[in-house]
Amino acid sequence: MRCLCVVLFATLTVFSRSTLAQENADTTYVILPTNREIALARSAAPANVSADASIWVVTDGEYRIAHHGTNANHCFVARTWPESLEPVCYDAEGARTILRIEVRRFELRRTGLNQDELDEAIDREIAAGVLPVPERPAMSYMMSSAQVLFNDQGQPAGNWRPHLMLYMPHVTDEDIGVTGAPMEYLQVANPGEPTAYVIIVVPDFVNPTSR
Repeated sequence: MRCLCVVLFATLTVFSRSTLAQENADTTYVILPTNREIALARSAAPANVSADASIWVVTDGEYRIAHHGTNANHCFVARTWPESLEPVCYDAEGARTILRIEVRRFELRRTGLNQDELDEAIDREIAAGVLPVPERPAMSYMMSSAQVLFNDQGQPAGNWRPHLMLYMPHVTDEDIGVTGAPMEYLQVANPGEPTAYVIIVVPDFVNPTSR
């Protein structure tokens, strides 16, 4: 299974690579102050999605809920690569399924697995039913102007656009009526896989704030 963040995506970063390298010198991920990580997580989606969401942060090497929200949405900053920062907000079904997969991915990476071993382990746990996949379309938001994303080879992917991801297990381009070359504003990632999702580009970024 490929990384859940499609290889083309990245957005403007508030961190220089030298700063990231310094913060990451003795860990396998970037460490952020809790208030900064909460603000970054909330910036994945507009306030009417994220303001009352539960927020996860990394504490002592584990993801834990730092703020219990009043709606069913959950937001966190994924870390697919050592220097990546990927704010995402999920609806209830996404939090039940895809968020758990991403947290498990982080846990496995901390054990020293390489990317292929990690993908194989996730695939096994999905196939065994240990990690559930969505039973209905599951929405996630990646609209933060402060994303720091990398491609599947661990290289900086450059800047991209704010977008939504609609998880639909095993969906393909043909299922949504797209044939030929991928569309710029609508495409499928991980086509045919349990974690397949439709990418929908939206007009505006959300900037991190301390709200």
